[in-house]
Amino acid sequence: MRSLSVLVLFSLLVAVIHPQNPAVAQISETANAKVETAGGLHSATFETVTGRVIVNLPDDTAAGDTISGSVIVQPTGKTEQEREEHASELQGFVVEIEDRKVEAKDGKVKWAVPAALAGTAAVLILKDRSGKEIGRTKVPVNPQQERQSGGVRGIDSVTHLPYQIPSSAQAGRPLQIVGPCDGDSENTKVQIGGKPAEFLAESPRKAIVRTPRDVVGLTQIE
Repeated sequence: MRSLSVLVLFSLLVAVIHPQNPAVAQISETANAKVETAGGLHSATFETVTGRVIVNLPDDTAAGDTISGSVIVQPTGKTEQEREEHASELQGFVVEIEDRKVEAKDGKVKWAVPAALAGTAAVLILKDRSGKEIGRTKVPVNPQQERQSGGVRGIDSVTHLPYQIPSSAQAGRPLQIVGPCDGDSENTKVQIGGKPAEFLAESPRKAIVRTPRDVVGLTQIE
């Protein structure tokens, strides 16, 4: 388990903006599924009659990687009871990434990316409890990347560690911590302003979390 003990001051008042690659920003296989790339993520959104299922994967996913992603359900409904019923249905859906299957209720997916997918795309499928396909799309897979023990961008000038942490971010939005990781979200923890940040995705080169919505101003990340 890798531990980053240094505290870094940063402001949560300024949005972090990452350029999108227009070639991969929108890739859709069925009308109810799309992939958007922003904030260090490939986010696949499946629209269903009871709400949305969103699958987040790191946007630098490469062949040979072990990566972790998140599965988020957003039920619709006019009443609280209806939303609870829809949430229960969505949580029973199954997400398939090539040969990997995970129920939406698990909230996370860990995947060893096959070397054969280098430079192509992985098929992402959503199925209901009975196995009926709800939608499908694709997420890009980069060629295999060279591992660098010192981090992909060298030593950070502020922390003097092989991790790059933005000096500013926006509350409630994705935050990227670039540096050597192992792709396993189970041994990665991030706190912002003393509050746990929501995990979104991790590759061997970075971790992406969502900053707490109620933390603003100058604060600390750990």
